[in-house]
Amino acid sequence: KLAAEFTWPTLSKHKVPWPHVTRSLDIDFTAVKSAYSWQGENFCNQTFHFVKSLAKPVLLGIVWSASVLLLPLVFIQQNIEFGNWMAFSTLTLLFFINGNLFDYRDKLGDRLHGKANLANYLTDKHFQQMLVCLSLLAFLLSLVAEQFLSLTWISIYLLAFNLLSYLYPNLCKTRQELFYDYYIDFPFLLFPLVEVLL
Repeated sequence: KLAAEFTWPTLSKHKVPWPHVTRSLDIDFTAVKSAYSWQGENFCNQTFHFVKSLAKPVLLGIVWSASVLLLPLVFIQQNIEFGNWMAFSTLTLLFFINGNLFDYRDKLGDRLHGKANLANYLTDKHFQQMLVCLSLLAFLLSLVAEQFLSLTWISIYLLAFNLLSYLYPNLCKTRQELFYDYYIDFPFLLFPLVEVLL
């Protein structure tokens, strides 16, 4: 679809999908071409880029979860119990979901610049289904980590958010930064604060 919009006849007449764009239109044709070059790559290269796009949110989730849950326990020399590991797994999943929601927002720009992004390897429908299933799994894991009630609240919130996004696809079409700050990042701060206050 993007390639069809950026055809030479369209550009020569400056009839682009955005009415406010004028003759000062500046498009990096190399970037547009490279955005679709991965389709012509061999299987090994495609697999490498897919694994790379999957590894980024996974590693971010592990690092953030370890920083929040495991390192404080190591610092105070407390044993890491089963419930702590379940909380770590839950939080890793939640950060993974969080990261992929932001990647979904940035998928077009990442594709144009050749950056690894899992949202570019899945259809919107399959991507939303993945987030719904992972949110449900995070909720089930959070029930085992009973001492961290906020993880359950965040899991329920993300499950509802992703389910609504799946049923109503236009819900997450916005690219506004405040939307993601308020509806995705803010709950990660709000629910633990409410749990501490209660």
